[in-house]
Amino acid sequence: MALPCCDRSKNRLFHVFHRVGILLCIGMACLVVSCDGNLLEGVSDDDSYEAKMEKGLMALDDEDYDKAVELFADLRSDYSNKEEVCVYLSNAYAGMTGIDTFNLLETISDLDDTDNEGSIDMIGLLLGDAEGVIDQPAVDSKMGLLSLAQSAIETCIDSPDTDERVQVGLLGLGDAALIIADLVLADLDSDPPVIKLTEEGLKAAYENVDDIDFDGDISDEDLAAAQRQSGRYSRRCRCLGRDAGADEENDLSESLNEFLMELDPDGNGVDIPDLENYIANL
Repeated sequence: MALPCCDRSKNRLFHVFHRVGILLCIGMACLVVSCDGNLLEGVSDDDSYEAKMEKGLMALDDEDYDKAVELFADLRSDYSNKEEVCVYLSNAYAGMTGIDTFNLLETISDLDDTDNEGSIDMIGLLLGDAEGVIDQPAVDSKMGLLSLAQSAIETCIDSPDTDERVQVGLLGLGDAALIIADLVLADLDSDPPVIKLTEEGLKAAYENVDDIDFDGDISDEDLAAAQRQSGRYSRRCRCLGRDAGADEENDLSESLNEFLMELDPDGNGVDIPDLENYIANL
C-alpha cells in the first residue's frame, strides 16, 4: 500500500538526518584517529616526557623556578636515572637562591665582571639583594635550597662533565658565602638580623668588635653543621676554579683561587678558625 504523501516526506527526512548523523560520527572519528590532528593525542602529549621537559625548560628560561622545580621533581619521580632531569632540577633549586646555573656562561660572566674580584662580593651580590644584603630567614632558606641542588646532581650523576662540575662548584661557592653569613649573624646577634654579604659589609659589621669567636653564641649542632659544609665546599670551589678558567680569556679561575686562598690558606679544607681569620683579616 502506498504511503500518504506526508508520511513519505517524514520518511525521507528521517533518512536524511540519519545519514547526516552517520557522517558526523565518521567526521569525529577521523579527528580522533587522524595522525595529523589527534585530539586525544594532544591531551596525552601534555603528560609525555618531552612535553614536561619542554615546559620545565621554558620555566627555567622565564626564571619561574618554583614551577621548574615542580615539573622536574615530578619528572625525576618517574625517570630517576635521567641525568638531564637531575641537572635541570638542580638548576631550578639554584635559581631560587639567585644563582643561575642554567645559564652558566652568563653567571660566570657576572662573577668575572665584579668590581671587587677575588672576594666574597662575587657570590654575595647574587645571593643577597642588589647591595648584597641578606637576612637570617633568607640564609636558612637558601642553604636548604643549595643542599637540594647539590643532592640532585651528586646522587644522580657518577661522572659529571665540565659544565656539571662548574655547576657544582658554583653551588659550593654559594655554600661558603652562606656559611659565613650564618656564622656572622649568630655571632653578632644584630638587630635587625641582616648582613651585607660583601667585604665592605663584613668589615663594617666587625668594625667595633675586638675578638671574633664564632663558637661563642652558636649551638654545637649548628657549629658542627657549618664545619661539615665548609669542609665539603672547598673541593667544589677548586673544581669551579679549574674548569671555569679553562678558557684563557676567562680570569674567573684566578679570582676564585684568590678567594679560596683567603678562606683556606693552608689548603687543608675550610674550618671555623679559617673563617674567623678570614673576617679578621679583611
